[in-house]
Amino acid sequence: MDKGVGLLSRILNLLKKHGFWKILQSMAILLVLGYVVFFALNPTYLLDRVMKVYEQRHEEAIDKRAYATKMTYVILNRLLSSTSSDRAWFIELHNGDKNLASGLTFLYGSMLSETTAEGIREVKDEYENFYLSKFPLMSDMITVEKSYIFARVEDLATCDKTLYYKLKSNNVEHIAMLTLFNANKKPLGILGLTWCSPCDTNPNAIRADMTAAGIQIASLLMP
Repeated sequence: MDKGVGLLSRILNLLKKHGFWKILQSMAILLVLGYVVFFALNPTYLLDRVMKVYEQRHEEAIDKRAYATKMTYVILNRLLSSTSSDRAWFIELHNGDKNLASGLTFLYGSMLSETTAEGIREVKDEYENFYLSKFPLMSDMITVEKSYIFARVEDLATCDKTLYYKLKSNNVEHIAMLTLFNANKKPLGILGLTWCSPCDTNPNAIRADMTAAGIQIASLLMP
């Protein structure tokens, strides 16, 4: 009890002699000096902590990408079945190199996921890291107002000859495409279906199925 009273008395004497803020400043200085000494004796501590956090986030990103890829294929297979299409695919959008003068980035697309009906060959290797401007129709589709199209391939001959000839080489007769956006209306990618024979599925049903699938895929890709 006497020790406690003595300690309290010394604290009160210090407060009277130096003032509360002076003591607080001294404690703050001692704390900073403590940190300086600690990091001087352990120079790699902070770097090790930063690297550990970076590696953890990198591993989490890899795990998330692996899960997103796996689930995207599940969703595409369901969509392929429900729409009786021959190919279901998803083109992700990404930035490439910059223009040297303006600094503006080029916009690329890559067909990272594709499922096909029995007897239909895959074509995703033909759509790797391509300039989106190569296909004017796809470039137009990254705006919300033009985010969906369902058409016969023959109808594309006048608006996008490059895509027309490319789809013809893939034996496509009908195509449907839907652009996916994040919450800020930034394009995530283009969900697509193609038919190698005339499509007799109801276009409204196709759009409804694609919209539902698109919401699921977009949720996998957003942070």
